[in-house]
Amino acid sequence: MIRHILLIQFKPTAKEADILALMSLFEAIPSKVDGVEAVEWGINDS
Repeated sequence: MIRHILLIQFKPTAKEADILALMSLFEAIPSKVDGVEAVEWGINDS
């Protein structure tokens, strides 16, 4: 198994709706890319 980590920092002006739309696109990747089994998404509150 290979695990990739993508860290994203949104600009303070990023709208919540745009962030949620991006999250939906990432979560759709396993159904579009062979070999990708799962996508995890989380928030770093620190």
